[in-house]
Amino acid sequence: MKLIRLTTRDTEAVFDNIFSDELIMKKDGKIALQNVAIQLAPFEFIVNDNNKKITYQNSTAGDVIVELTEGTYTDVNYQSLFSDIQNKLNASSVFTGTNNRILGVEWKCEIPSTDSRVVIEYKRGSLIRDDRHSSLNDITTTTPSPNKRLYLTAPGVPSNAGFNHNRLNKKFVARGCSYTRAHVDALNNPSGFGEQLNGMILCLTSKDLTDALPDDIVEGDITYGIWATIDAGGVRKYYSYLNGVKTLSLIVPTYIADGDDGNDDFEILISGGKVTLNVIRSNGTREPMAINDYTPGQRLYPMEIWHGGDQTYPTTLNAVFSNIAYIESPYDDFQVSGGLGAELDIPDTSPYDNYLEFDNISLAEYLGYQRKRQPASGFYFVREATYQADYAFTVFEKSDACLVEMQNISLDSYDGFKNQRKNLLAVVPKSDADGEIIYEPNTPFFIDIHNESDLLLRNIRARIVRTDYRPLKTRGLTTLTILVSD
Repeated sequence: MKLIRLTTRDTEAVFDNIFSDELIMKKDGKIALQNVAIQLAPFEFIVNDNNKKITYQNSTAGDVIVELTEGTYTDVNYQSLFSDIQNKLNASSVFTGTNNRILGVEWKCEIPSTDSRVVIEYKRGSLIRDDRHSSLNDITTTTPSPNKRLYLTAPGVPSNAGFNHNRLNKKFVARGCSYTRAHVDALNNPSGFGEQLNGMILCLTSKDLTDALPDDIVEGDITYGIWATIDAGGVRKYYSYLNGVKTLSLIVPTYIADGDDGNDDFEILISGGKVTLNVIRSNGTREPMAINDYTPGQRLYPMEIWHGGDQTYPTTLNAVFSNIAYIESPYDDFQVSGGLGAELDIPDTSPYDNYLEFDNISLAEYLGYQRKRQPASGFYFVREATYQADYAFTVFEKSDACLVEMQNISLDSYDGFKNQRKNLLAVVPKSDADGEIIYEPNTPFFIDIHNESDLLLRNIRARIVRTDYRPLKTRGLTTLTILVSD
């Protein structure tokens, strides 16, 4: 019995070993695989115009098509592909004013820590219209009617040009499609103060508010905001905020009277990858104050700030928001001990027909999906959709099995894939883990060598290929050990 170890650093597992000693393979000899050790090369996947589209449905908006960023992904940057899928799906969540089912939707693409398969899913955040996740700092509330909740500075608190009279929320808003809103309930200035001492601000901040104190807040923390104020001459004004910088808006406020439903509503809307600051009129018309790009995945916490004090005007309310509401992220895992009230309203979360389809099977297979469309036909009638891959994701060369083929030794073996005799030494089953295939059969299976006389060799050539004979991409040192009977 002879043991022959072949090695190669060829990136397609081609062996061409030359020996200084002459190898003699006896007439009617036999050969078997002893073991094989392969380090698979990272799988390089290219997203281009042929495979970059994903189509899905999850609301009355019908089919939505997203286009991924073109690029090349390997074991170094494959997470960037997951992020791109997640960000593009979130950016495609667009609220048109009628498709309420999209409100609160947030997509995620990841490999959960409890599994090895890719999951693409969306969940829904709840509409919060109470103070269960917030802290009120020098702010008091009152409910003059079942359908209205007022927020204003507490008695004895004077007007303040600072930012420490606030309501801080510990939950960030949904990062697909969401909003924070409030109604201008009262805005007056009977004492003729300057505008810096009046009004209130609805805003979103990138500052983490889970442990923030009221005095921690400064003007620069207002990432996006709308400030309603009134100057010394009694002129009401709106300002927009972007990254702590305010700009006077050309939108003329509509103010009917204190507590009137015809006063304006404010809305900061995340939709379609944009953050839009809207003034909503009583007839439902939205007038954009500013439109800014949304940074994908950014956590934005709802926050309200009051400059106007209450005690100075015993008979006139100076700065009052009513019916503050925001849609929390379904992926915010901050826990609280209890709530301060029941939810009054939620977006439409009824089940609907859902599906997700890759434009090209190549992207689906790279991510581990067996088919382009999920489900293969029809729809999932659900309120939240989860599309889990069928197979574990690997950043290495994928192969269900591989073939060991001798190239200068004739073997008595046959392959139905080719419908002919092939010099196959072994079929190595899939056993890769973290990019390695290490295989040794329990018992060597010897195959007859087609040699009618002794075979003298100084060179042995072989290769390891995929089951369809395409090259198997490898890296490092590949080892193949064979046994030859005398």
